[in-house]
Amino acid sequence: MRKLSRPIAVTGAVFGAVMALIGTTQAVPANASSVHARAAASPSSPRTVRITVPMRIIGFDAAVAKAHGYVIHTDSHGRAYSVKAGTASAATPNNRVYGNCGSSYIFETAVGNHAVDIQTGFDVSTPAVIFYWKYWMADGGGTSSHDFGGGLLRRTHWGDDSRWGALTPGPADSWVDSSSDAILENGDVCSTAGPSDVTIIY
Repeated sequence: MRKLSRPIAVTGAVFGAVMALIGTTQAVPANASSVHARAAASPSSPRTVRITVPMRIIGFDAAVAKAHGYVIHTDSHGRAYSVKAGTASAATPNNRVYGNCGSSYIFETAVGNHAVDIQTGFDVSTPAVIFYWKYWMADGGGTSSHDFGGGLLRRTHWGDDSRWGALTPGPADSWVDSSSDAILENGDVCSTAGPSDVTIIY
């Protein structure tokens, strides 16, 4: 590109012609620098909110289990569970399970004379006004269920401790039915995640 040897003088007529070609101009605000400064600072920094909720096992992939040395078994009331290959196939106790509104539990303890003690119940984070609770017991002689329910007068805990006799010696298990829940004073229905336990009746 050829360099200009001298500056071009811009006369008033030339300037007017240029401005006519560009069109009407707008005045720049006197406080333009402060406006730009505020605009640059106005967007707030994005916030990341982490929400944690419980996860529950809803099924099993037998092929994946086998590939990693596990096998899938089914207990006496049709519930599947995974164990390391070569280990005993008895169900694994899961006495207390937690969720985002509280926890529920069941404990089955053999006490001799063909009897067991069952402790079951729940603890909730918000006072409850009514509940329904059902658990099952299974032994060599069959399966039975036991139901509870009623008002709670804004309590955050309910539990029952019962002894059951005339049972069949040998392996036995118990579990809380998935229909069991408590209705909290804020309207939430807090449902059990199904705790379970196993024992040997003697």
